[in-house]
Amino acid sequence: MRWIMRLKLKYLLLIIVLAFVSLLTVLQLLHGGEDQVEFLDAGEGHGEGEEHGGGSNHIPDYILEEEALPPADTLEELDNGNWHDFAVDRVRRPVIGAKEQAEKEDLPFIVWWTPFTGETGRIKKCFVGDCYFSQDRELMTHPKTKAFLFYGTDFSVKDLPLPKKRHHEWGLTHEESPKNNAIFYHEEGMNVFNHTCTFKQQSSYPISTQYIRSMKYLLKPLTYTTAEREEFKRSEGLAAVAYVQSGCNPPSDRDAYVKELMKYIKIDSYGKCLHNKDLPKVLLDPLTMFDKAYLKFFEKYKFIISFENARCNDYMTEKIFRTIHMGSVPIYLGASNLREWLPDPKSVIMVEDFKSPKDLAEHIKYLDENSSEYEKLLEYKTKGNDNKKLEKVLEERQWGVDTGRKMNMVTGFECHVCDQIHRNRNRQKAGEPILQYRATLEHYGCPKPTQFPFPDVPGSQDWERKNWLWDYDGGKEQAIKMKRKMGS
Repeated sequence: MRWIMRLKLKYLLLIIVLAFVSLLTVLQLLHGGEDQVEFLDAGEGHGEGEEHGGGSNHIPDYILEEEALPPADTLEELDNGNWHDFAVDRVRRPVIGAKEQAEKEDLPFIVWWTPFTGETGRIKKCFVGDCYFSQDRELMTHPKTKAFLFYGTDFSVKDLPLPKKRHHEWGLTHEESPKNNAIFYHEEGMNVFNHTCTFKQQSSYPISTQYIRSMKYLLKPLTYTTAEREEFKRSEGLAAVAYVQSGCNPPSDRDAYVKELMKYIKIDSYGKCLHNKDLPKVLLDPLTMFDKAYLKFFEKYKFIISFENARCNDYMTEKIFRTIHMGSVPIYLGASNLREWLPDPKSVIMVEDFKSPKDLAEHIKYLDENSSEYEKLLEYKTKGNDNKKLEKVLEERQWGVDTGRKMNMVTGFECHVCDQIHRNRNRQKAGEPILQYRATLEHYGCPKPTQFPFPDVPGSQDWERKNWLWDYDGGKEQAIKMKRKMGS
């Protein structure tokens, strides 16, 4: 039967993916053991071992969850012989000859100027209208090209589709902090865009919850009781606090703070930064190199230091949400408004609430020695979510995280831009004025990086910490240069 063939094809593809990822995992182990903890370092983009382009090759635990697989009856065959789920990719027929069909239907063309999706040319049926998407730069002068999309890390002032014509709109998607491209710290850098898809709530298409798979993910029951965690401290010689970081000396200056904190409380540090403890040998076995095995190990810790690479509102990564998922208490540095996005505002220890690392250490020790007070921070695991805003955002977002049942945030942003173009077309046909869209600093901007008044981290140089201050100033110069180049 046809549905049986679809089911077989789906699981054959899944087996191939699992086999490929397993091979990458083994190769990573052969390459070296230093990076075996980087699954907790997710969400920081290109450029370092921990970053978006490198990162962990462990099989994500969501792949192993049946609920993440799309139902077989949602798959359909395209005219090129490939199977797809329309709810996930929004692709419509024809695939063969898509450009010619788009021209025939007078559809808007949207070009990825920085190749990001690998899109060679397909029509996507969005919510207001259809658009043709491609990364073919030869379409720059095509009369039906209406928008150019850019991925922030790869955005370069030296490589732009200029001149920007009046009917051209620019869209920026960037889930990372300005660490990856300092031009976005500045108003001048943001004003050139019409549409944005960033971590900021004020973005045109906000993805502030990009690292929250679901409410169920955050509320996962505790693996270990407080008493069991206390026993792990005694039997395995674990500290109460763990730090897992391999991207050292970022703009948030987190390593300098942790180094100072270490003067007042014991911290087990497994990453490249401030490394003082190795993983158990059993976790270096390729057969056990899966997220769940690592998570179960770190769930033994009562506290996890969850410091972002930048201090910016709404910039929240896997560092915090995976710690919430595990049920350890996060010690957090990053988005000052983090509590807006948690099931319970009491579930986190915010560094900014303390005058000094010494004061913070005293508070951690107090909680560590008083189980009843410590467990108050974990009440959400049994009482459930108490954050109506978070619940509403998760329910209403069009896109999904690590799921085969909803489109991802990039496809969502593509359709957002496509639909805005169609809405203006409809306004024009109705004799109404079209709307002008323009990004502002609030769509992305973060404050200038600052250094903590602590000594340099051993093994680093002062210039490494100051580099981000120079980068900020350089981004300003680039942004101004770009605006002049565009004549705006």
